[in-house]
Amino acid sequence: MSLQFITGNAGSGKSVTLYQTLIQESVQNPKKKYMIIVPEQFTLQTQKELVSLHPGHSVMNIEVLSFDRLAYRVFDEMGTKVYDVLEDTGKNLVLRRVAEEKMEELTILRNHMTKPGYISEMKSLISEFKQYAISIEDFENIMEDITYPSFRKKAKDILVMYRGFQEFMKDKYITTEEILELLITVVSDSKLVQDSIMVFDGFTGFTPIQNKLLRVIMPMVEKMVCTISIDSREDLLSEPAPEELFYMSKKMAQGLVRIAKSVGVDVEEPLLHTMEEPMRFAPAGELLHLEQNLFRRTYSKYHGDQEREHEIELYRLGNPRMELSFVAARIQKMIRTGKYHYRDFAIVCANMEDYQNYIQDIFRKYQMPIFVDANSEVRFQPSIEFIRSALAMVEENFSYASVFHFLRSGMTDLTMEEIDVLDNYVRSAGIRGNQRYFNIFTVIPQYYTADQVAEINQIREKFAQKVRPFYEAVQSRPSSRKTVRQMTEALYHLLVDYNIEQRLLQMAEEFEERMDAVRAKEYQQIYPMIMELLDKMVTILGEESMDLDSYKNILDAGLEDAKIGVIPPSYDNIIFGDMERTRLEHIKVLFLIGANDGAIPKSVSTCSILSQIDRQKLKDADYELAPTEREKSFMQRFYLYLILTKPSEKLIVTYGRTGNDGAAVRKSYLIQTLCKLFPEISVQDLEDLSMEDRIASPIPAQEYLVDLLRESAEGNEDAGEIDELLSKLFGWCKGEDRELALKLLESAFYVHEDDVLRKSVLRAVNGDSVSGSVSRLEKYATCAYAYFLQYGLKLKERQEHELKSVDLGNLYHDALERYSKKLEDSDFTWYNVSEEMSMQIMNEAVEETFHAMPKAEFFDEAKEAYILGRMRVTLKRTIQVLTKQVRQGRFIPKGFEVKFSDLESLSSLRYELSDGTTLRLHGQIDRIDKFETADKTYLKIIDYKSGNKKFDYEDMYYGLQMQLILYMSAAMEAERQHSTKEVEPAGLLYYTIDDPIADLQNQTSLTEEELREKKEQEIMMQLRGSGLVNEDREVIEALDTDPRPSANSMVIPVKFKKDLTLSATSSSLTTKQFELMEQHVKRQITSSATEIAEGNVKVAPYRKGNQTGCEYCEFKEVCGFDRSIPGFGYRELKKMNKDEVMEKLVEEEQHGREEVDA
Repeated sequence: MSLQFITGNAGSGKSVTLYQTLIQESVQNPKKKYMIIVPEQFTLQTQKELVSLHPGHSVMNIEVLSFDRLAYRVFDEMGTKVYDVLEDTGKNLVLRRVAEEKMEELTILRNHMTKPGYISEMKSLISEFKQYAISIEDFENIMEDITYPSFRKKAKDILVMYRGFQEFMKDKYITTEEILELLITVVSDSKLVQDSIMVFDGFTGFTPIQNKLLRVIMPMVEKMVCTISIDSREDLLSEPAPEELFYMSKKMAQGLVRIAKSVGVDVEEPLLHTMEEPMRFAPAGELLHLEQNLFRRTYSKYHGDQEREHEIELYRLGNPRMELSFVAARIQKMIRTGKYHYRDFAIVCANMEDYQNYIQDIFRKYQMPIFVDANSEVRFQPSIEFIRSALAMVEENFSYASVFHFLRSGMTDLTMEEIDVLDNYVRSAGIRGNQRYFNIFTVIPQYYTADQVAEINQIREKFAQKVRPFYEAVQSRPSSRKTVRQMTEALYHLLVDYNIEQRLLQMAEEFEERMDAVRAKEYQQIYPMIMELLDKMVTILGEESMDLDSYKNILDAGLEDAKIGVIPPSYDNIIFGDMERTRLEHIKVLFLIGANDGAIPKSVSTCSILSQIDRQKLKDADYELAPTEREKSFMQRFYLYLILTKPSEKLIVTYGRTGNDGAAVRKSYLIQTLCKLFPEISVQDLEDLSMEDRIASPIPAQEYLVDLLRESAEGNEDAGEIDELLSKLFGWCKGEDRELALKLLESAFYVHEDDVLRKSVLRAVNGDSVSGSVSRLEKYATCAYAYFLQYGLKLKERQEHELKSVDLGNLYHDALERYSKKLEDSDFTWYNVSEEMSMQIMNEAVEETFHAMPKAEFFDEAKEAYILGRMRVTLKRTIQVLTKQVRQGRFIPKGFEVKFSDLESLSSLRYELSDGTTLRLHGQIDRIDKFETADKTYLKIIDYKSGNKKFDYEDMYYGLQMQLILYMSAAMEAERQHSTKEVEPAGLLYYTIDDPIADLQNQTSLTEEELREKKEQEIMMQLRGSGLVNEDREVIEALDTDPRPSANSMVIPVKFKKDLTLSATSSSLTTKQFELMEQHVKRQITSSATEIAEGNVKVAPYRKGNQTGCEYCEFKEVCGFDRSIPGFGYRELKKMNKDEVMEKLVEEEQHGREEVDA
């Protein structure tokens, strides 16, 4: 019985020497048993290594095992009964069940248990306890020893979960960590282990439970050998400090020595491998110098042969994607030298998530095989989304989100076109709830026909006939909750009904056809993995009754740790892996990418249940758990040392300027360390890949051709230098794919040209006349193409069955019209109606308005009550304020919702265009108020708005805001037809329908009555009309009969001076200025209508300062406007103030109504 260490630097040949010696002895002693114990993920590679080294290319009496495989070999030999083993997925299921049962006992951790990933955190902690041999009794002792409050509160909850977990497991299951505990109890009788030669290779340390097993095995075996990576200049048995590079190696060796002494096993002299004749590195090379000096307390700088090619290279690139592109191009270049195979290359990184989304895509472009050494999570696979959304449908009673999450999983019988059709209908008809889906759709929304709804019902039936049985089988009520078995069987039948297994296999075949063997293997494994999970749920929790939410949480917990692992699809692959996980052997060239701060060293994790302070307290109390973050940071250096010393010929390190999010990132300390060791090696800063790299493969070459064509089209200063390359590259592309080459050429030199609609098309659409509202012309002034899309092609946004702001605005308009007409038909007027009668009339108007709206029939009682309540509150305030405004003036409301169809004979609404087309305008005026003197009639136009609206002189001038001006023109013309008096404008006002809150801060000294009065004044000020009024004194006095000196008017947008004249800040104009605006608006209408009639539909939105016509445009996603493409551009509008606008209008009048250039 003896223990021996084989020590040496990385690359010194420890493992190779060990395997060769072991093979030689096994051949000489065919009856002796030899066991090589390696970490689980290294077993396959070690077996391949042994077979390749063995003269017979077979291993008869040498077994390659992991700790767990050793356990099962012994169990088979001894006939040991082994309970079902719960792996990570099963543990999550059990812990979720325990959390549900023990929720009332939990305190500080209770609210965390339902958070995504938290059950996995608890599972990891309990697994850690198992690995480090901490029993429930041990943890109770820990709670007595460590008394600081925050730990004790947390520890009580951890103990509840740990105890509940153990109670459930007792006599039924064991965890993977407990396998070694069971092995310890039986291994002493094993003839398989007795007198064998047992070798441990590839370990950097052992857990307490592994050490406990070694204490039993060590006296049984003839000899135990362990390889240890440590500098040959180091003393293996000297006291280690955590910050030392080889701390882990020394700690492992000294732990084994203590075990050997405690069980009476001799410790032989170590076999020392020096670097005098390194097996891996070239003599006196940079890689050998790196191994000898990296992370050492004392180091020497490298000064080698200047003529010799560098073995180490450092690069700084733009971002992770550019790093991968550089690596792919570099590998392809080296492959073409004929000196390398794909298997000679490896790429490692610290943060796989930074690169995982790009790897396959980039290497597929370069047509190189790559194997990503990482387990794939299944949480977002289509079939998993299918399962989750199916359960969500039942739980949420067929909410819109759950139904279409299910349908868009890609695993149902409906085509994407059918799903889109159903989606549009469901949105517009407001379909919610299982009964709406299980029964025939009867609602015919706006723009739908009965035939279309009948076709949609066929789609509905196709969906409902398979989902309904599942719903009926899974839905549970408090009085009759379903068992896990019942719900799982229903879920299984749903998977079978939708033929999920065949769908996944078909997807796998499609991946194989695309030469994506890894994804194909993944999809082949998903369905068996799902079945295994469902089996575990039934086995572990089968007869447990629970509600659907608990079931869904347990299923999610099982899926959290479900991963799919694949092996390399072929022998000759580039390996891409993680710095700590991936096993690399016989690598000639290594690329370490992502050498940025935060990745090397890794950022400290903050999601563990036990904080770093907790762990340090445990360590101080001599309780061993997994390493603290401080210890991990030192361990990372050791893993970094091991990985950087793997290549035999070249090490290439890259890092990025920015991350995937575009944020700047710093380089890792590793870069500075390498620069200190190798002062002759400098970081090469690459702004972009070289021309040679970019044409290394057909697809990147095509992408480079696109860039060159674009530069040439933009007239790049260096275009002359690339003409020859462009010509050759285009010629190559044309030879490969002529159609593609011509398309690339056309797109590179594309210049947008606006089309003009033919008059025959316009005549067919409009006939001899064009009709529309003023808002249409305002839309045209915003962007001619947006006008064409909305009113020519009649594109509409997808209908939504919801009450939008525009719907509320229409409700308020309708209610106010009904109120005004009811008031007019009654014995009351705005001047004498009481508040009580006013509210009675308002309530009647609100009820009639709501029940007349198209969407009212689909609202439930709660929503109806809310809408009605909101309307009543807002309209009550509106009517109160409008009544006060009417009573504070001499203008009498005379017209409500006056439609232009009643005024068709007015010239203000009819325009004869130059091509003979007639423009007819339609619309309606919300309210017309009138005030008459002996010789004049003054009109006030009020437009009700549900949002804030201000009059803008610029917008009026450019045709963006013409509505109120045209309304006034039409109203005055109509009044003149039946009046002999002179008719003049008094005001154009917007009234905002709202129920604002008065700001009464710092008013504590006022009495209750004063506060009430102050509140009413504040609200009146907030709701006074905005717009323009006639500054004529007689008009102002009629608009506001209660002006206040040196104060703002309560009813119109003016401010009075001390003598009650208007201040300069008032929104007022003269009658002449009103006339100038009226004439300008008519010219603007004629101009826009003429352009419409001529077919001008340019994609030319306006830009005025920071405002653009695209800002709120509903068509900006489909119009194709892109300023980076030649031919597209904004229509620039000059900013002007009121005086500049009026000056322009005067000039127009003086120049015979001709447009004046800006």
